[in-house]
Order: sequence, then structure tokens, then C-alpha cells
Amino acid sequence: MDMINTVTTKGTTTIPKAIREKLDINPGDKVQFLENGDDILIKKAMTLADIRAMSAKYIRGKNITPPTNDEIKEGMANQAVERYENAMKS
Repeated sequence: MDMINTVTTKGTTTIPKAIREKLDINPGDKVQFLENGDDILIKKAMTLADIRAMSAKYIRGKNITPPTNDEIKEGMANQAVERYENAMKS
């Protein structure tokens, strides 16, 4: 999937619909930008709410794999950053 978008003067761009759908990115979701050499990767940021939802689906026998330890750590770290940022705004 090769797509080119324009970056505005404020540094924003639109994530194409096909990518939002593939990554299940919805309004209000957070995304992470990860450096990989000269490339930037974008992924949906895992939150504790996402971990809880995955765990609940797994416990109820839905056909998903349980969250990995790395996903749980990522969700906890993202939650901590979000709480810190919110506290700094106050």
C-alpha cells in the first residue's frame, strides 16, 4: 500500500481511510510514530482500555489471542504518558 499525503503548515496529515480501516484507527484513538532508520512507522497506540477489551474477549471465548506481555507493557506506558500530559495541562 503506497500512498502520498501532504503535510500542513501545522505538521498534520490525514491517515488514508484504507490504512485507518486496516489498523482499526477511529476518531479519538492515539497513534504512535516509530523511527526505524530513515523510515517512520505508524501504529495504533495500545491503551489499557484496549488490553482490557482484548482480555475480556479472550475470557469470553472469542476467537482472539490474549494480549502479550509486550502489549500490556505498551498499554501501561501509554496510559502513564497520557496521565502525565493531562496533569501538566492542569
